[in-house]
Amino acid sequence: MEDDEKNFKTLLIPTVTYNNSFGGVFGFMASGFYKINLSDTISSQSKSLLIGTYSTNNTWFLIQPNKFYFLENKYRGSLVLGLGQVNF
Repeated sequence: MEDDEKNFKTLLIPTVTYNNSFGGVFGFMASGFYKINLSDTISSQSKSLLIGTYSTNNTWFLIQPNKFYFLENKYRGSLVLGLGQVNF
């Protein structure tokens, strides 16, 4: 199947950083882009992300933001789920 014919495309980005509040911070961002209805040629691609981070001071979080486009871009929706713990 050609890449243009696939309905679900992905992107993965690793992250590594450091700051004085959290110490070493390691994480990732995974993105998925897709059409809710393949016959809808007007709506933008919907997107779902998964963002996860862990730091050396035991701070962590996992967030899933979503943006949905459907019914020929007449309707849009957003949904964000998350869980985490921040230690200062």
